[in-house]
Amino acid sequence: MKKMKSLVSVLTAAALFGALAAGCGSSGETEQGASPTAVPTAEVKPVLKVLMPYQTFDPNTDPAVKRIKEKTGYEVEYFLLPKDNADQKLMLEMASGGEYDIVRLSTAQFSQLAGNGSLAPLDELLAKDGKNIKAAVSDMGWKSASAGGKTYGIPFEGGGDIDNPYGLLQGGVGVRTDVLSELGLQIPKDLDSFYAFLKKIKEAKNIVPMTGRAEDGFNSIIGSAFGLGTATWYEVDGKLVPRVQMPQYKEYLAFINKLYSEGLMDKDFPINKSENAKQKFTSGKAASLVPSYFYDIPDLLPALAQNNPKAEMDFVTVLAGANGKPYLTQRKEAQTYEAIPKTSKNAEHAMKFMNLRADPEIFVSTYLGEKGVHYEIKDNKYFPILPAFDELKNSKQFTGTVNAGKEFSMWQARARKTPEMAASYEKMNSTIKKDWVHPDYTNYATNLPEVQKYRLSLDKMEKDFLVKAMVETKDLNKLYADFVAEWQKQGGTEMTNAINAWYAENKSAMKF
Repeated sequence: MKKMKSLVSVLTAAALFGALAAGCGSSGETEQGASPTAVPTAEVKPVLKVLMPYQTFDPNTDPAVKRIKEKTGYEVEYFLLPKDNADQKLMLEMASGGEYDIVRLSTAQFSQLAGNGSLAPLDELLAKDGKNIKAAVSDMGWKSASAGGKTYGIPFEGGGDIDNPYGLLQGGVGVRTDVLSELGLQIPKDLDSFYAFLKKIKEAKNIVPMTGRAEDGFNSIIGSAFGLGTATWYEVDGKLVPRVQMPQYKEYLAFINKLYSEGLMDKDFPINKSENAKQKFTSGKAASLVPSYFYDIPDLLPALAQNNPKAEMDFVTVLAGANGKPYLTQRKEAQTYEAIPKTSKNAEHAMKFMNLRADPEIFVSTYLGEKGVHYEIKDNKYFPILPAFDELKNSKQFTGTVNAGKEFSMWQARARKTPEMAASYEKMNSTIKKDWVHPDYTNYATNLPEVQKYRLSLDKMEKDFLVKAMVETKDLNKLYADFVAEWQKQGGTEMTNAINAWYAENKSAMKF
């Protein structure tokens, strides 16, 4: 800071000396008799300090950071929270008046700091210097970033384009194509054909029809046939009902229990870990693997080829329900926030910097790089140019906030880093229909005290219950009834009431 003050003094003295020198002329006028026009001096930009979550790389030497400096003119010094006890360290830094200009926060961290008075209100700064930011953030985003009528953060939203569902499907049940070919099977499209598919594999091959791991919890691929997706809340008669209390949840449980009891699922499903489930799949001991994603392909294909050089992967992504349509959740949310601490001495510059990063052209050039060098566009889709593209692999940690749909379309370049990944991603999304998709906004409610208090423990309770339900051999209905009663008792009822009050207040800002 002392160096900065000295620099300003030198510049001021130089400007004053120049003015006095100009005054030494005969009349202070040009030959044409007009007063000279003052030459504007360049704005002195401070070095901004940003506190951000733990990273496995040095942000101050990252190519994306250097690129952002070139495009914005701001030099930024990054500081990392520790990997462990990050929340505790963050609160200590804020309480001690650390000289940070921007803090990058999780939803829970933002909620806590906004509530304890550590953050500066941003409304005036946004009105003056936040044009790009204001254009990028949705109404729900601003609601989530506000308290007491004031805005305390800038949300970075996710969930894709509400008007274009392309790209939402990223995986499902991975299937060995050599098994499909050998048995003359097609990828199943509904629940009945999925059951028949698994049964045929067991009878004809005597291998595990489907392996995976129970720790992943609710299976949204199978759930899609029951009108359930990754969302944990569903609107019924204007009210939000938790997934565990939806009528079709019992039907889902019965189907999973049936698959397991008939040997159509790996007997080790409840205890499998990711690596041994993958090993069963690639070695030919299992015909399918759940969950599998397009980004698993570079690792799984070579392993499949060791067992059978002709083996490749296909995916069961969704299954149609009784109405002929699968159910697919589009989870809209504020993923992170940026805020300006009250103690910042450079609040105006912090806002100018954040707004520059949100400029559409600057965002593209810092998020993806230069067209023709780092990426290319084919058929209105972004494709990476390797290896240059990987220079900016960490760019999302530093770039500004933009419209969630636009960012998602650019992110898809990462889904096309190999021909096999690109082909798989295109195939699974080429048939997606808008009327399959159901937006879910409840992740904007993660700052509710009841959600913060109960969500993690209730999510774990559901995961533990799903394992028990899978292997239950006596009374599944009683097991389910006991679980729901305990779920409600352990905070589920309080959280449901809070979510519904929030929903009634915010629904008008949601787009469906």
